[in-house]
Amino acid sequence: MRTYFRNLARSKVAIYVRGPHDGLSSKLGQLLALGKPIIGQTIHNNKELYYQNPFFDEQFAYDEPEEIARHVHELLQNPEKAALYAKANANTFDTRFSPEQTVSKIIEKLFS
Repeated sequence: MRTYFRNLARSKVAIYVRGPHDGLSSKLGQLLALGKPIIGQTIHNNKELYYQNPFFDEQFAYDEPEEIARHVHELLQNPEKAALYAKANANTFDTRFSPEQTVSKIIEKLFS
């Protein structure tokens, strides 16, 4: 995994692909935590939760490999937009999906 994460950290744009049975991939959290701009497949699970986050509707909107490749290329041509996505993704992870935030929400639900 060390080599994988080293290469991922060096990438300018990350590609997201859904997990088995069209579920969330564990890579979603990894990519958000790394603060990467992402281009990838639509998210089918809990859309209300995910698509309220900034730029998710622009990043997770492509299902065909050709679409993904085209939008990765477009994003590489627009570093300002890529930086905007990256910053928003890191902030989204830190404020909504980090382990601390997730555990806090679980505990809150248990005691409500």
